[in-house]
Amino acid sequence: DLLRSLPLSTKRFGIEPELTARLAQAGARIYELPISYHGRSYSEGKKIGWRDGVSALGWILKSNCWPPRAPRWTPPLEDPWDTDLSPD
Repeated sequence: DLLRSLPLSTKRFGIEPELTARLAQAGARIYELPISYHGRSYSEGKKIGWRDGVSALGWILKSNCWPPRAPRWTPPLEDPWDTDLSPD
Protein backbone atom coordinates (compact mmCIF):
# COMPACT_ATOMS: atom_id res chain seq x y z
CA ASP A 1 0.00 0.00 0.00
CA LEU A 2 2.75 2.45 0.91
CA LEU A 3 4.80 1.87 -2.25
CA ARG A 4 1.76 2.37 -4.47
CA SER A 5 0.94 5.68 -2.77
CA LEU A 6 4.37 7.28 -3.31
CA PRO A 7 4.57 10.14 -5.83
CA LEU A 8 7.42 8.89 -8.03
CA SER A 9 8.67 10.86 -11.02
CA THR A 10 11.34 8.62 -12.59
CA LYS A 11 11.39 5.18 -14.13
CA ARG A 12 15.07 5.05 -14.95
CA PHE A 13 18.40 5.16 -13.12
CA GLY A 14 17.24 7.51 -10.35
CA ILE A 15 14.49 5.21 -9.06
CA GLU A 16 16.57 3.82 -6.16
CA PRO A 17 17.49 7.16 -4.54
CA GLU A 18 14.01 8.53 -5.20
CA LEU A 19 12.33 5.49 -3.60
CA THR A 20 14.60 5.74 -0.56
CA ALA A 21 13.91 9.45 -0.14
CA ARG A 22 10.13 9.08 -0.57
CA LEU A 23 9.95 6.17 1.89
CA ALA A 24 11.90 8.17 4.48
CA GLN A 25 9.66 11.21 3.96
CA ALA A 26 6.60 9.01 4.46
CA GLY A 27 7.96 7.88 7.83
CA ALA A 28 8.79 4.30 6.85
CA ARG A 29 11.60 2.61 8.73
CA ILE A 30 14.48 1.75 6.42
CA TYR A 31 16.92 -1.02 7.26
CA GLU A 32 20.32 -1.68 5.73
CA LEU A 33 21.24 -5.31 5.16
CA PRO A 34 24.78 -6.49 4.44
CA ILE A 35 25.33 -8.14 1.07
CA SER A 36 28.34 -9.57 -0.71
CA TYR A 37 29.17 -7.85 -3.97
CA HIS A 38 31.84 -8.36 -6.60
CA GLY A 39 31.92 -5.61 -9.22
CA ARG A 40 32.03 -6.44 -12.92
CA SER A 41 34.51 -5.11 -15.42
CA TYR A 42 33.38 -3.35 -18.58
CA SER A 43 34.05 -6.50 -20.62
CA GLU A 44 31.88 -8.50 -18.20
CA GLY A 45 28.96 -6.15 -18.73
CA LYS A 46 29.51 -3.11 -16.54
CA LYS A 47 27.96 -0.27 -18.51
CA ILE A 48 27.64 2.35 -15.75
CA GLY A 49 29.81 5.43 -16.02
CA TRP A 50 30.47 8.74 -14.31
CA ARG A 51 27.39 10.29 -15.96
CA ASP A 52 25.21 7.75 -14.16
CA GLY A 53 26.77 8.83 -10.86
CA VAL A 54 26.02 12.48 -11.64
CA SER A 55 22.46 11.50 -12.57
CA ALA A 56 22.00 9.61 -9.28
CA LEU A 57 23.35 12.58 -7.34
CA GLY A 58 20.88 14.83 -9.15
CA TRP A 59 18.00 12.55 -8.20
CA ILE A 60 19.16 12.43 -4.58
CA LEU A 61 19.22 16.24 -4.44
CA LYS A 62 15.88 16.55 -6.24
CA SER A 63 14.21 13.97 -3.99
CA ASN A 64 15.49 15.53 -0.77
CA CYS A 65 15.60 19.27 -1.51
CA TRP A 66 12.39 19.68 -3.49
CA PRO A 67 10.21 16.80 -2.36
CA PRO A 68 6.53 16.50 -3.18
CA ARG A 69 5.52 15.50 0.32
CA ALA A 70 4.20 11.98 0.49
CA PRO A 71 1.43 11.45 3.01
CA ARG A 72 2.75 9.91 6.22
CA TRP A 73 2.03 6.23 6.17
CA THR A 74 0.40 4.50 9.09
CA PRO A 75 0.02 0.75 9.34
CA PRO A 76 -3.54 -0.48 8.84
CA LEU A 77 -5.49 -0.91 12.05
CA GLU A 78 -7.24 -4.08 12.99
CA ASP A 79 -10.82 -4.34 11.80
CA PRO A 80 -12.89 -2.41 14.39
CA TRP A 81 -15.93 -4.57 13.59
CA ASP A 82 -13.99 -7.67 14.59
CA THR A 83 -13.84 -6.64 18.25
CA ASP A 84 -15.65 -8.62 20.91
CA LEU A 85 -17.54 -6.06 23.02
CA SER A 86 -19.66 -8.53 24.97
CA PRO A 87 -19.40 -8.39 28.78
CA ASP A 88 -17.38 -11.15 30.42
